[in-house]
Formats: sequence, structure tokens, C-alpha cells
Amino acid sequence: MMLNQSDRPPVGRVPVALYTATSNDATAHLLTSYARAFAEARDWTVTLATVDNDPTRPLDQRPGWQIVIDALNARTIKGVITWTRDMVTGGQADLAAEAFDRLATVLGDRGGFIAAASGHDDSHAPGNPLRPSPHLRTPDR
Repeated sequence: MMLNQSDRPPVGRVPVALYTATSNDATAHLLTSYARAFAEARDWTVTLATVDNDPTRPLDQRPGWQIVIDALNARTIKGVITWTRDMVTGGQADLAAEAFDRLATVLGDRGGFIAAASGHDDSHAPGNPLRPSPHLRTPDR
């Protein structure tokens, strides 16, 4: 049986959080606005934006990241948008891809996803099912 357009269930917008980690307030504002534009271009709803001003701290010790994790656990967001992988990997350039992938797996296990907006070659995520990206990981569920 084929469904016609009117038979399809409505697709809800994906709620996401913006996460920025930088010690410069002006940079934080600018990069958050870029991440917001990335999310809105995909028709995702930004429900939360946090900034941590000490990106050298371990991720699990950053207050803004804890707010993001709490929102994921409460299921008020489905995804996390950050500007670069470094913002969530502590600037470990040589290990950033591996650390980002580990984080994406952890978030995926919670039913969420993470995207690095600066690598915006589109993505395999809600609203963009056809183009996989190394910068975005979504759960296969």
C-alpha cells in the first residue's frame, strides 16, 4: 500500500541545542549565530544555546555542556550543534576525529546526535537523509 501525502504522519521539527566553547565573548556570539543559522537551514528548532568560556576544561566539567546533557537526558533536545569538533574534544587536533566519533556514539546511545556546523557539507540527519557527513553522526534507530 502506498501512502499519499495526506496519509503521512506529520513530521515534527527536531529540537536542538547550540553549544559553543571559547574564551572570547564576541567570538562566542558570532559562532553561536553561525550554528543557529546551520540549524535553522535544516528546519531544526533551537531550544537551547550554551557557551562555556574555558574550552580547556574537560568536557564533563563544563557547566554549559552539563546543561546540554541534562536536556538530552530530559529529551527536550534531540541534537547538539557546535561550530567545530574542537569545541567538544578539547582542542586535541590529532585526536579530534576519534574523540568526536566517541562522543557521537555516546549521544547516539541516548537517542541523540551531534553536528559540527563548520564542516557543513550537509548531513545524514533529520531533514537531510541523503547525504552522509563525517561531521554529523546520528543514531541508526
